[in-house]
Amino acid sequence: MRGIDVLRLLKEKGFTEEQVRQWAQRRYPMFASNLELMAYLFLKEHGVEIPTQTITAYQQKKVRELQPNERVVVRVLVGGKIQEGRYYGCPNCFAKVEEEEDEAGNVKYYCRRCNQYVEPRECVFKRYIAGDETGTTVLILPPRLDDIELEAGKLYLIRGRTDSSCNIIVREVKELELPKVPLPQQQQPTEERVVEAEIKVEPEKKEEEIVSVMSREMPPVEIEKPKEEEKPVVKAEAKVEEAKKPLEEQVLEYIKSKGGEGVTASELLARFGDAVVDVLSRLKSEGRIELVKRDTKYYYVAREVLEKKREEKIEVKPVRPTPEEVRVLKRIQSLADLFGGRIELESFKLWLQRTYPQIKPEEFLKKYASILKVRDNAVEIDLDELRKVV
Repeated sequence: MRGIDVLRLLKEKGFTEEQVRQWAQRRYPMFASNLELMAYLFLKEHGVEIPTQTITAYQQKKVRELQPNERVVVRVLVGGKIQEGRYYGCPNCFAKVEEEEDEAGNVKYYCRRCNQYVEPRECVFKRYIAGDETGTTVLILPPRLDDIELEAGKLYLIRGRTDSSCNIIVREVKELELPKVPLPQQQQPTEERVVEAEIKVEPEKKEEEIVSVMSREMPPVEIEKPKEEEKPVVKAEAKVEEAKKPLEEQVLEYIKSKGGEGVTASELLARFGDAVVDVLSRLKSEGRIELVKRDTKYYYVAREVLEKKREEKIEVKPVRPTPEEVRVLKRIQSLADLFGGRIELESFKLWLQRTYPQIKPEEFLKKYASILKVRDNAVEIDLDELRKVV
């Protein structure tokens, strides 16, 4: 047979081709001339297991490598469900059914694909956001897999087919075990001990310098140098380096160092490991940090930093723009409407320099920080604040 050398297998099992021919004349005389086919059936009858070749068109790929309309296998981490839809469909093929009413007023449901009337069922399809280290895609679970629920934060092996947008229409799902992340080792506190050390005191050089000067101005005179005092031995107590600070203090100090920008949970996990999850929960319950949402991301910010910024915001005096700055701000307002309230930082600076060379971008952004907020290398325009000034 194709892909399997059945005649070689026949010899390996101790049979001959002549035995196969004689057997074929008795069992399948019409097909006895096809020695390869007869050898296959002969071995089957004599209890020989013939290896089965698995042929698949599914390719193991990274998300970044996905192409439209291809069969793929991907290993992805699920971010969460983003859509769920329901409709009445055929219980056999899951296609949408058409509702019809007969002369007696009875409602029937017709499936065009199966070409018959059916008893419809509620069909559910789900969409999940998922990805790997190279990119993100959407997993579409069709109605035939409506009993499967993918969990956020879990790793899955997905087999399916991509659509025109490179989303994956799932055929099979297998949950995988997430690779274990080693916890950061906590350094054990070391005992303090007293170390005795001799500290040598250098003799003062002032007296020697005076003697040197006097010897140049006066005739040589034998000067009896005073005996040097015995160098005292000083006992000093030295402490060994203190143990590392507790993880809670390390995390809080790191968040404070980020100021008002804050830090994401993923960055904290990468820096401190899984143990940081409990620490964040404790710090948040104690009111020492707050979770702030900007765009679609959440950032941990130290509460004292936020309170300080709130106080500063209260004390800020209203900005009074010059007539020229009013014209610039009005132009920015029209740009905001065009770009949806967000402009790339470098593009904004370049536009400002070329259009209004007399205005320095950095100073302008600082002066109107309440209107033009710089985040993630982009300028976000607060239209409400802008309208108060313009």
